[in-house]
Amino acid sequence: MAKQSAFGTSLSMGTRQVESMTITGAATSSANLTVTVTATGIAGVVVTVAVVDLDSPTAVATKIRTAMNALSTITNYAVVGGSGALFSLTMLLPAADNAAMAMVFGAGATGVTAGASIDTTAGVAFLAVAIVTGIGGPGLSLDTVDVMTHDQATAWA
Repeated sequence: MAKQSAFGTSLSMGTRQVESMTITGAATSSANLTVTVTATGIAGVVVTVAVVDLDSPTAVATKIRTAMNALSTITNYAVVGGSGALFSLTMLLPAADNAAMAMVFGAGATGVTAGASIDTTAGVAFLAVAIVTGIGGPGLSLDTVDVMTHDQATAWA
């Protein structure tokens, strides 16, 4: 995220960790495959997807994204994303990089293959920022404006 500067202290919102995986091979038979998701808060959630003969990598990844989005055990902690043959999990909150975050692919007899899950974006925790306890503005003062006219009986001030 963008950093800004105030009072000589660098401000940062932190970075949400992203883990992604790409399906690399098409289905050669109809069967179930699994993806096991692990991270802090997500303890070994198994996502099962049925694939059919000749499902493309994009079709398989779309099925995985749909199945993951249906599980609150995943969506309570991460946003499911990706496009094409790639699917990803983006943690909801910025936090220090979670080394336990991973997706493990289990193809079974489907012929579908996938690369290893990768830490696409490392998580960064919130940084300390300047504490502002008060903001003062410019001082105000008022002068009286002379509104006397020249045709007054007392023509001097």
